[in-house]
Amino acid sequence: MRRAGSIDVRAMAGRNCVVAGMEGFIEAQGGYRFYAQNQPGEWRLDLTGGLRPLPRLLVMLQSFTSISNGTSQYGHVSWTKLQPSLVYEIAPQWSAQIGGFLTVAGVNAGRELGPTAGVWYRF
Repeated sequence: MRRAGSIDVRAMAGRNCVVAGMEGFIEAQGGYRFYAQNQPGEWRLDLTGGLRPLPRLLVMLQSFTSISNGTSQYGHVSWTKLQPSLVYEIAPQWSAQIGGFLTVAGVNAGRELGPTAGVWYRF
């Protein structure tokens, strides 16, 4: 199946917190993705939590969920993925992220498992 163009509408809420003396945060995003060409849309729920056990280290866990409004042509598809990672501050404006991702639940969706890496720039 080939996806058409889309637009994603979201709401987000977040909060700083302290857990066992460690600074952290929690954040949630909910939204809906509209597709062109009469393709079914998707509800989205993304959750992120992070704690700093050391001043330069962020331990982060993210959850990504998608639930489609399947039709007879496209079928129902849903999945939830978890992405644990570590983010290390290399310099005041630069950080490096390394982690992995795993599909933990799904209907008519592929199971994914693999590494992830990123470079962050703070401006």
